Amino acid sequence: MSDWPISAVRLQSLVNEAFDSAFDGGGSTYNHDETLKWNTQIINKLLSSLVSEVPPASFKFIVNSVMLQHSTYGKGTGPRGMHAASGSYWDDSSDGSTSYTVVGTPENGRDFDVVITVAWISI
Repeated sequence: MSDWPISAVRLQSLVNEAFDSAFDGGGSTYNHDETLKWNTQIINKLLSSLVSEVPPASFKFIVNSVMLQHSTYGKGTGPRGMHAASGSYWDDSSDGSTSYTVVGTPENGRDFDVVITVAWISI
């Protein structure tokens, strides 16, 4: 695995900031008509943050955001099943990826999860 372009702790913080910016830090109920807007806001905010924090022209970034609606929010059965996989053909010494999940719960007022994947490719 490669060295990360920024620390894992800082990357997690940037993911959380991007997520919160799409929802103004508050909860939200899943609304299919809003998912394009939310995903776009998360991706654009995170890409902007990565580009501003990593030395210019050292990495290319790819950000993916998937929203997963809970099937029976508030009824104790949790989220729908989901399995995702990806593959890559790159230089393991300089390129890499990681994923983060922001879990929706009754406590945070969200009835959906968001899986955010960040990949970096050395230039």
